[in-house]
Amino acid sequence: MEIFGVTLDVLDVIFYFFIILVMYFILLEFEFREVRALTRNLDGEELQYEKDLRELKEEISRLTKIIESSSSS
Repeated sequence: MEIFGVTLDVLDVIFYFFIILVMYFILLEFEFREVRALTRNLDGEELQYEKDLRELKEEISRLTKIIESSSSS
């Protein structure tokens, strides 16, 4: 097989293609592991955020009741 004036054996081209493909899959596996670790951290932060938000809403509700009761007196 001749590509750009260079004669190559088809089996060599297929071999190098699969080597590059395997290396790419290995690289993707490492990237996906990092993404999974990041999403686990974000899940924990999201749960903490929701908890803090719920507490804040309860506190605001409590303060609103206190303000309403003091203004009506």
